[in-house]
Amino acid sequence: MSAQDVAASIIERLNPIDNMKLQKLLYLAAGHYLAISGDPMFPEAIEAWEHGPVVNSVYALYAGELEIARPKRGSSALLDEVGVGCVAATVQFFGRKSGVELRNLTHKQGPWGAYYKPGDRHCLIPNSAMLRWFRFQLSGIGASGHVDERYTDGMAADAKTKRDWTTPASPAKLAVIERLSVAAAAKPAPPWVPRHKIR
Repeated sequence: MSAQDVAASIIERLNPIDNMKLQKLLYLAAGHYLAISGDPMFPEAIEAWEHGPVVNSVYALYAGELEIARPKRGSSALLDEVGVGCVAATVQFFGRKSGVELRNLTHKQGPWGAYYKPGDRHCLIPNSAMLRWFRFQLSGIGASGHVDERYTDGMAADAKTKRDWTTPASPAKLAVIERLSVAAAAKPAPPWVPRHKIR
Protein backbone atom coordinates (compact mmCIF):
# COMPACT_ATOMS: atom_id res chain seq x y z
CA MET A 1 0.00 0.00 0.00
CA SER A 2 1.06 3.57 -0.61
CA ALA A 3 -0.22 6.72 1.05
CA GLN A 4 -1.87 7.58 -2.27
CA ASP A 5 -3.77 4.28 -2.19
CA VAL A 6 -5.04 5.01 1.32
CA ALA A 7 -5.92 8.58 0.32
CA ALA A 8 -7.87 7.21 -2.67
CA SER A 9 -9.89 5.00 -0.34
CA ILE A 10 -10.72 7.96 1.92
CA ILE A 11 -11.68 10.19 -1.02
CA GLU A 12 -13.96 7.49 -2.44
CA ARG A 13 -15.80 7.31 0.88
CA LEU A 14 -16.00 11.04 1.62
CA ASN A 15 -16.03 13.03 -1.59
CA PRO A 16 -15.86 15.93 -1.93
CA ILE A 17 -13.22 16.45 0.76
CA ASP A 18 -10.68 19.20 1.38
CA ASN A 19 -6.95 18.55 1.64
CA MET A 20 -6.72 19.36 5.36
CA LYS A 21 -9.42 16.85 6.26
CA LEU A 22 -7.87 14.25 3.93
CA GLN A 23 -4.48 14.68 5.62
CA LYS A 24 -5.86 14.25 9.13
CA LEU A 25 -7.94 11.18 8.24
CA LEU A 26 -4.90 9.69 6.49
CA TYR A 27 -2.86 10.20 9.67
CA LEU A 28 -5.56 8.73 11.93
CA ALA A 29 -6.06 5.66 9.72
CA ALA A 30 -2.29 5.14 9.57
CA GLY A 31 -1.95 5.44 13.35
CA HIS A 32 -4.64 2.89 14.03
CA TYR A 33 -3.22 0.52 11.44
CA LEU A 34 0.18 0.79 13.10
CA ALA A 35 -1.26 0.08 16.56
CA ILE A 36 -3.27 -2.93 15.38
CA SER A 37 -0.78 -4.56 13.02
CA GLY A 38 2.53 -3.36 14.46
CA ASP A 39 3.63 -2.32 10.96
CA PRO A 40 3.39 1.03 9.13
CA MET A 41 0.40 1.37 6.82
CA PHE A 42 2.53 2.87 4.04
CA PRO A 43 6.21 3.71 3.49
CA GLU A 44 5.82 7.50 3.13
CA ALA A 45 6.74 9.65 6.12
CA ILE A 46 4.18 11.53 8.18
CA GLU A 47 5.47 15.00 9.00
CA ALA A 48 4.51 17.62 11.60
CA TRP A 49 3.44 20.76 9.73
CA GLU A 50 1.88 23.94 11.11
CA HIS A 51 -1.66 22.63 10.71
CA GLY A 52 -1.00 19.11 11.93
CA PRO A 53 0.27 15.80 10.53
CA VAL A 54 0.81 15.70 6.74
CA VAL A 55 2.00 13.22 4.13
CA ASN A 56 3.88 15.53 1.78
CA SER A 57 3.40 13.53 -1.44
CA VAL A 58 -0.39 13.38 -0.95
CA TYR A 59 -0.57 17.04 0.04
CA ALA A 60 1.34 18.06 -3.11
CA LEU A 61 -0.90 15.92 -5.30
CA TYR A 62 -4.05 17.78 -4.19
CA ALA A 63 -2.56 21.20 -3.35
CA GLY A 64 -4.78 24.07 -4.41
CA GLU A 65 -7.96 22.00 -4.68
CA LEU A 66 -10.75 23.31 -2.46
CA GLU A 67 -12.81 20.17 -2.97
CA ILE A 68 -11.31 16.82 -3.96
CA ALA A 69 -13.94 14.86 -5.82
CA ARG A 70 -11.96 11.84 -7.00
CA PRO A 71 -8.50 10.35 -6.57
CA LYS A 72 -5.79 11.52 -8.98
CA ARG A 73 -3.52 8.57 -8.22
CA GLY A 74 -3.58 5.42 -6.13
CA SER A 75 -6.06 2.58 -5.90
CA SER A 76 -8.20 1.62 -2.93
CA ALA A 77 -8.13 -1.95 -4.28
CA LEU A 78 -4.52 -2.24 -3.11
CA LEU A 79 -5.40 -1.89 0.59
CA ASP A 80 -5.10 -5.05 2.65
CA GLU A 81 -7.91 -6.26 4.89
CA VAL A 82 -6.74 -4.37 7.98
CA GLY A 83 -6.16 -1.25 5.89
CA VAL A 84 -9.70 -1.31 4.54
CA GLY A 85 -11.00 -1.70 8.08
CA CYS A 86 -8.90 1.12 9.50
CA VAL A 87 -10.03 3.50 6.76
CA ALA A 88 -13.67 2.47 7.21
CA ALA A 89 -13.58 2.90 10.97
CA THR A 90 -11.68 6.20 10.79
CA VAL A 91 -14.18 7.60 8.31
CA GLN A 92 -17.07 6.32 10.39
CA PHE A 93 -15.78 7.81 13.63
CA PHE A 94 -14.12 11.03 12.44
CA GLY A 95 -15.66 11.63 9.01
CA ARG A 96 -18.29 14.11 10.19
CA LYS A 97 -15.68 16.45 11.63
CA SER A 98 -14.35 19.30 9.52
CA GLY A 99 -10.72 19.65 8.54
CA VAL A 100 -10.32 22.42 11.11
CA GLU A 101 -11.86 20.28 13.86
CA LEU A 102 -9.49 17.43 13.02
CA ARG A 103 -6.57 19.88 12.92
CA ASN A 104 -7.48 21.01 16.42
CA LEU A 105 -7.81 17.40 17.58
CA THR A 106 -4.34 16.49 16.33
CA HIS A 107 -2.92 19.62 17.96
CA LYS A 108 -4.41 18.77 21.37
CA GLN A 109 -3.70 15.03 21.33
CA GLY A 110 -0.98 12.81 19.99
CA PRO A 111 2.66 13.19 18.99
CA TRP A 112 2.39 16.19 16.62
CA GLY A 113 3.30 18.76 19.31
CA ALA A 114 6.48 16.93 20.29
CA TYR A 115 7.90 17.08 16.75
CA TYR A 116 6.53 20.29 15.21
CA LYS A 117 9.08 23.09 14.77
CA PRO A 118 7.65 26.46 13.67
CA GLY A 119 8.69 27.31 10.14
CA ASP A 120 9.83 23.77 9.30
CA ARG A 121 7.56 21.69 7.09
CA HIS A 122 9.58 18.52 7.17
CA CYS A 123 9.68 17.46 10.83
CA LEU A 124 9.28 13.69 10.83
CA ILE A 125 6.79 12.14 13.26
CA PRO A 126 8.49 8.77 13.97
CA ASN A 127 6.50 5.57 13.68
CA SER A 128 7.66 4.72 17.22
CA ALA A 129 5.94 7.83 18.59
CA MET A 130 2.76 7.09 16.64
CA LEU A 131 2.81 3.48 17.79
CA ARG A 132 3.04 4.51 21.45
CA TRP A 133 0.26 7.07 21.15
CA PHE A 134 -2.24 5.00 19.17
CA ARG A 135 -1.55 1.87 21.22
CA PHE A 136 -2.21 3.98 24.31
CA GLN A 137 -5.50 5.22 22.83
CA LEU A 138 -6.69 1.80 21.70
CA SER A 139 -5.75 0.21 25.02
CA GLY A 140 -8.61 2.13 26.61
CA ILE A 141 -6.54 4.30 28.93
CA GLY A 142 -5.98 7.27 26.64
CA ALA A 143 -6.93 10.88 27.22
CA SER A 144 -10.63 10.12 27.69
CA GLY A 145 -9.96 7.19 30.00
CA HIS A 146 -11.91 4.79 27.80
CA VAL A 147 -12.33 3.59 24.25
CA ASP A 148 -15.49 5.02 22.70
CA GLU A 149 -17.85 2.09 22.08
CA ARG A 150 -18.97 3.61 18.77
CA TYR A 151 -15.39 3.38 17.61
CA THR A 152 -14.77 -0.19 18.72
CA ASP A 153 -18.11 -1.22 17.25
CA GLY A 154 -17.00 0.30 13.95
CA MET A 155 -13.72 -1.56 14.13
CA ALA A 156 -15.56 -4.80 14.85
CA ALA A 157 -17.90 -4.34 11.91
CA ASP A 158 -15.51 -2.96 9.33
CA ALA A 159 -11.94 -3.76 10.21
CA LYS A 160 -12.12 -7.54 9.92
CA THR A 161 -8.98 -7.61 12.01
CA LYS A 162 -9.60 -11.04 13.47
CA ARG A 163 -6.54 -12.95 12.37
CA ASP A 164 -4.63 -16.05 13.30
CA TRP A 165 -2.78 -14.55 16.27
CA THR A 166 -0.89 -17.79 16.81
CA THR A 167 1.26 -17.19 13.72
CA PRO A 168 4.73 -15.71 14.28
CA ALA A 169 4.65 -11.96 14.91
CA SER A 170 7.27 -9.27 15.16
CA PRO A 171 8.22 -7.98 18.65
CA ALA A 172 6.39 -4.73 17.87
CA LYS A 173 3.23 -6.62 16.93
CA LEU A 174 3.42 -8.79 20.04
CA ALA A 175 3.81 -5.67 22.17
CA VAL A 176 0.63 -4.22 20.67
CA ILE A 177 -1.28 -7.45 21.19
CA GLU A 178 -0.08 -7.79 24.78
CA ARG A 179 -1.01 -4.19 25.57
CA LEU A 180 -4.49 -4.65 24.16
CA SER A 181 -4.87 -7.98 25.98
CA VAL A 182 -3.99 -6.36 29.32
CA ALA A 183 -6.62 -3.68 28.71
CA ALA A 184 -9.13 -6.34 27.69
CA ALA A 185 -8.69 -8.19 30.98
CA ALA A 186 -10.17 -5.25 32.88
CA LYS A 187 -13.32 -4.91 30.74
CA PRO A 188 -15.08 -6.59 27.81
CA ALA A 189 -12.66 -6.67 24.90
CA PRO A 190 -13.49 -5.35 21.45
CA PRO A 191 -14.00 -8.30 19.09
CA TRP A 192 -10.67 -7.75 17.35
CA VAL A 193 -8.61 -8.07 20.56
CA PRO A 194 -7.11 -11.59 20.82
CA ARG A 195 -8.48 -13.56 23.75
CA HIS A 196 -5.91 -16.34 24.07
CA LYS A 197 -2.65 -16.04 25.96
CA ILE A 198 0.27 -14.85 23.87
CA ARG A 199 3.15 -17.33 23.82
